[in-house]
Amino acid sequence: MARRPRHRPAHLDLGDAGAGPVAQLARRLRRIHKNRAQARDIHRLRSACRRLEAMLEDLVGIEKSHRKASRIYEDVQMLRKRAGKVRDADVASELIKHATHAFGSAGNDIWIALEDQLMIDRDESLDRLADTAARRKIADLPDRLASLLKRRRLPADRLVRIILEQIRHTHQLAKRPLTIPKDLHQTRLAIKRIRDLAELAAPALGAPARTLAARAKRLTDRLGRAQDLVVLIEMLDDAAERKNPPKGLADFRRTLIAWHLRAHTRAVAALAGLRSMHKISLPTKHRAAAASLPSTRRLLP
Repeated sequence: MARRPRHRPAHLDLGDAGAGPVAQLARRLRRIHKNRAQARDIHRLRSACRRLEAMLEDLVGIEKSHRKASRIYEDVQMLRKRAGKVRDADVASELIKHATHAFGSAGNDIWIALEDQLMIDRDESLDRLADTAARRKIADLPDRLASLLKRRRLPADRLVRIILEQIRHTHQLAKRPLTIPKDLHQTRLAIKRIRDLAELAAPALGAPARTLAARAKRLTDRLGRAQDLVVLIEMLDDAAERKNPPKGLADFRRTLIAWHLRAHTRAVAALAGLRSMHKISLPTKHRAAAASLPSTRRLLP
């Protein structure tokens, strides 16, 4: 007997789609409040905030919504930035450990000097995050989000338009020369937004959205190496301006610049993967509505 295709709803229930990120947000805030947060908690907190930002910006539409939504968005954004400072320190710590080990015995003094300063910076950033999480409006943020998203629905064809618009925007960013690390980083953030939107859309669009999210994740991972090295080089520049910088810092910096050039070249080459992102098999019943938008018609396979 032939298996019936699984029914997909004509709408995306934003309350259901946002339940996962909201629950993740609440769980990580509790761990921070109890001083039990580990590096993975900070990472998942930032990821949940980023996904909720995507939902509020693109699916709820804060510019068209009421003041309550705008205030919630501002709180999510602030929390994501605070968590980002701590997460960046954790990533930099792992990079320093790997890079100085590869540099040989001469890297020991550099590792000790940079790691000590990095831990000081991380502790300060974690204190600011804890202070932010302790505020009443942040402690209540998961409940406020759940209330905002409850009973909101988005038509699936409009959801397809939104995703294709984000792909079009990312294509435009990737057409730049991308010789400046900041431009490559902006493109990577745009691809992350594609991933977040696709994962949120999966209940309504099914396998095509999951496939798109997986492609976007692979691409952002490949682009991430170059950005991580940019952050580490900036740290070295800060260390060089302090009193008594560690010996061998200039040579170490030159080595990292060479690594970054290779990583940047690979990242730009990897952006060819963007061309396959719009080739997802969109549900037939939503294609006509999506194609009616002029800027996305040419992106349809």
